[in-house]
Amino acid sequence: MISYIIKASLSFVDLFGRTFIYNSRFPKVSRIIDGLHYGTHKKQVIEVIAPRYRSNSLLPILVFFHGGGWVSGHKNNVRRICASYAQEGFLVFNVNYRLSPKFGFCHQITDVNSAMEWIICHANDYGGDISRLFMGGESAGAHLTTWYNTAVNQPELFAAIGVRGFVPNEPIRGLVLFYGIYDLKTVPQTGFPLIGHAVASLLSVDSKRIGQLLTLASPIHHIGTNYPPCFLCSTEGDWLYPQSIEFASRITGQGGAVETLFFDRKEYPYARHAFILYHFMKCSKEALKRSIQFLNQYV
Repeated sequence: MISYIIKASLSFVDLFGRTFIYNSRFPKVSRIIDGLHYGTHKKQVIEVIAPRYRSNSLLPILVFFHGGGWVSGHKNNVRRICASYAQEGFLVFNVNYRLSPKFGFCHQITDVNSAMEWIICHANDYGGDISRLFMGGESAGAHLTTWYNTAVNQPELFAAIGVRGFVPNEPIRGLVLFYGIYDLKTVPQTGFPLIGHAVASLLSVDSKRIGQLLTLASPIHHIGTNYPPCFLCSTEGDWLYPQSIEFASRITGQGGAVETLFFDRKEYPYARHAFILYHFMKCSKEALKRSIQFLNQYV
């Protein structure tokens, strides 16, 4: 019951935000193609956002997943963000996925997996170069993105949650991650409001298995030596800030490449969770700028 109350409350906030705030001052792009289905459920849908100006060559690709605590959120919340990347020359695939409590972790990873398979199969139809493929997400979307990338290199993780894993022929070139959740075991200790209920809703298991699944569903516990380069962005004013600190440390400990942008509380006193959605904030502008610079390093 609590999960559905949270879901209803966040859905109202989402609707208000994307109607009046998130997508104002929209960047100029050539086209947005919505309603592309990668599955039969109404949530299993993708939109493509293409740059306004492009050469005759194929474009680098960014696949982006929205946040919302796994129980809410919508691709339209991050449409302006995706358009900002498209404005810089990326072909962007903005992905919806099924939500908890009705659809748990294995369903959401199935959706990430199916969306990636669909995109790789169809990217060329929209002018995308699958050899230059990046992924990104904010909050819960960052969690799903990072977990998927651990499983791509360790297919046994897909098998452990009952998902038929799709492994791209080309490696993922990099990840752009905003204020993500990377350790489900420790995230309740951050004090993020109602995060324990959100995790329980995502996993939907009894107490006898919760410990096992908390570890299994936490990407921080599965980082290998060949993890993609990451851009990690968070702020000290976010309850989830320690998650990004720990994740960056784990990747560098495995010899991986990480670029971090962590906003200081004193310099950015109003930077909180989900700041990237508010285009008028100084930290949001800086985060987009730096993440684009990161992507261009690996294009």
